Amino acid sequence: MMNKNPMGMILSIENFRLHDGNGIRTAVFLKGCHLCCPWCANPESQKPAPQLGVHHNLCTRCGLCVDACPREAIYIIGTNLLLNEARCNACGECVPKCPHNARQLYGGYQSVEQVMREIEKDRVYYSRSGGGVVITGGEPLLQPDFVRALSLRCRGEIIDTTIETSGYVPWNRLWTACEYIDTILLDLKTLDLHRMARMFPAGTNLEEMELLYRGNVKQLVEMGKQIILRCPILPGFNDDMVHIAQVVRFVKEHNIQRVDLLAFHQYGSYKYGSLNKKYPFKDVPAVQEDSLGEMRQYILKSGIDCEIGG
Repeated sequence: MMNKNPMGMILSIENFRLHDGNGIRTAVFLKGCHLCCPWCANPESQKPAPQLGVHHNLCTRCGLCVDACPREAIYIIGTNLLLNEARCNACGECVPKCPHNARQLYGGYQSVEQVMREIEKDRVYYSRSGGGVVITGGEPLLQPDFVRALSLRCRGEIIDTTIETSGYVPWNRLWTACEYIDTILLDLKTLDLHRMARMFPAGTNLEEMELLYRGNVKQLVEMGKQIILRCPILPGFNDDMVHIAQVVRFVKEHNIQRVDLLAFHQYGSYKYGSLNKKYPFKDVPAVQEDSLGEMRQYILKSGIDCEIGG
């Protein structure tokens, strides 16, 4: 049964976004993702619960956070400030006590009303630019009831909605979330099963995931949804014309009108350190947008609209 008053696990809400759909948009980042892509630019969006992050370059080891922690999960040994993750419940009590803003709480529950109050702050820009709201993540389709409730509210306020998703969820969950969404920004990282193995946890049935993805796209098209295919270009993974040829065949098969090519970047790399995670793509150079011209021309010559950067 659908929750009529769902709470969303929100990572952040960002204003004045220019590359997540048409016009100026307010981006609502939902927390939680079931993929494990090693190039992920938002590692703090993966866990479907609040997390404590520590920016070690800002920390002076003053010890104020140690005193503030009600669960005694923070401690200092020598010059090292450490966190007992088993004891930490991400209550956030230590965050405002840090005088250097070295501590950050990633994520928290918000109601549709709370999110709408933030969205309304940018409303003046929507009509002028043809923009609106983009719901992204993480994987927003892991919170289908919240997405549905939020998109319904936006529709009632005549605010355009876009969602960014990987598409790897069961159809009933996808349609619950997307029925009232205006535009779907659908990721396509690869259609090759060997490459897909890097995106999913070990033991995932990749053939099943590919069929799920293709089936979801087919049904979305049949339901008349506007789809923009978004293809991140990742060094050593899919930065070749074989992949682009597969994309073109897929787009023609499903009568999709537009493809966006997104250049891999390193903007989110610092977040891995704040979560004490290793970043597998740390030493991989960013892709320059002007290097994607050949791919774009191939797609355009195939009769498909294509933009770099979206």
